[in-house]
Amino acid sequence: MQASCERAWPGWPCDARHQASIDAFPYAANDGECGQILERLHESAYRLVPYIPYGQWYLPSAIRPKLDGVLAMPGIIIAWNVKKPTR
Repeated sequence: MQASCERAWPGWPCDARHQASIDAFPYAANDGECGQILERLHESAYRLVPYIPYGQWYLPSAIRPKLDGVLAMPGIIIAWNVKKPTR
């Protein structure tokens, strides 16, 4: 949801008020101030429409059934914790 104008890539939005809210969020003093900043960000994003998601991406994967310890993560292959059975 960045709108950083001259620091942005070509074609990305430019809105100083929106970017000021983004920059202020990490420095919010309490939950109330955090909520106010988020409210401003939501209203600004609705007005600005900083991006439009085109869809989801999925990485098909196959795992050999003889392997043990494979961590099940949708769309991600995690290469640690995998054990090959002893012969």
